[in-house]
Amino acid sequence: MSAIRQMKTMARLARLAMTLLLAAPLAAVQIPVAQPAATYSAKFTLDQEYTGTATFAVDAKGAVTGDVSVVDPIGVRLSLGGTVKDGVWTFDKMPYTIAEQSCSGVVSGRGKVPEDRGVITGQIHVEGGCTEQPMDGTFTFTKPPKA
Repeated sequence: MSAIRQMKTMARLARLAMTLLLAAPLAAVQIPVAQPAATYSAKFTLDQEYTGTATFAVDAKGAVTGDVSVVDPIGVRLSLGGTVKDGVWTFDKMPYTIAEQSCSGVVSGRGKVPEDRGVITGQIHVEGGCTEQPMDGTFTFTKPPKA
């Protein structure tokens, strides 16, 4: 093998070695994985108890998407948003509507999101045209057991 060819081969090997050395620490970094949407039974306790279903998903960056449909006692539709970071879901002014009453409002709060996302609980603050005054309460999203 000529000296020039040998130098080119060694340069390629050196670049490969550097690539592997730089990539090794990156491989050890755990990148968050998006969680698929799951359906939960939803319970809100304010002036009374409201129940329905929630669809809740978190992407790899922690962004929350989904919606809630409250069926008892009245039809409330809530769009879920906010961010989950370090097991805490923080949301601010998620919009809701009650079509039957032609009103809308917003929900803000925080909740604990365990790693298994089995039961998500937290505090909420509700305000807007559907309430006479702002209200504070709690929520619980419970994932049904696997069949």
